[in-house]
Amino acid sequence: VTGPRDSGKKPLAKALEQQLFDEGKLTYFLGIGSVLYGVDADIKGREDSQTEHIRRLAEVAHIILDAGAILIATAVELSDKELGIIQQVIAPDRIVTVWVGDSKTTDVNIDLMLPGRVNVRIGVDSVISLLAGKGCIARPGYESAWNFRLNEPRASVQQHSSLKVLCSLERSGTHWLKAMIAYVLGQEALEK
Repeated sequence: VTGPRDSGKKPLAKALEQQLFDEGKLTYFLGIGSVLYGVDADIKGREDSQTEHIRRLAEVAHIILDAGAILIATAVELSDKELGIIQQVIAPDRIVTVWVGDSKTTDVNIDLMLPGRVNVRIGVDSVISLLAGKGCIARPGYESAWNFRLNEPRASVQQHSSLKVLCSLERSGTHWLKAMIAYVLGQEALEK
C-alpha cells in the first residue's frame, strides 16, 4: 500500500490485516517505519540509503511470505524503480500494489487506486475483492491457487515443503507457529 504521506495508508493496511486475520488467514502488517527503526537502524539518516531501505524491506517481506503469511506493507510514494527492487526479491505475480491518494504522484504501476482518506471499510472491501480476483486469497465464488489450504483436504507435511519448514521452526521453539500448523495440517502434524 503506497501513496502520499498522511493519505490513510496505515489505517487501511491495519484494517485489512485485521479483516484477513478474522477470516482465518495468517497476516502481518509491516510499515516501512518498522524496517527503518529495526533492520535499517545502521543506515538510517544516510542520504544514499533509500535503495538499501527498499532492498531490506523486500528481504524481510520475502521471509514473511515464505512463512506462508499474507504481508501488508506500507511505504510512502513508492516509485516504479523501487517496486523493481522489491521484484528482484519477490516474484512480481506475488505483489499487489494499491495506491491511496487523490492523485498518483509517482510512476509506479498499480493494481488499484483508492482516494485519500478512503472510508476504511470500502477500502478493505476493494482490496479484498482485488486479492480474490487475482487468486491471492480464497473467497466465496473465487478459486485460488495460492491458498491450497482452503481448497484441498488436509495436506501432509511431505506434500508441501514450506509446511515442512514451519514444522521445523515450531520444533525449534517458535511457539506462535504451533497454532498455525494445527490449523493448516491438523493436530496430528504437530506430533510428527
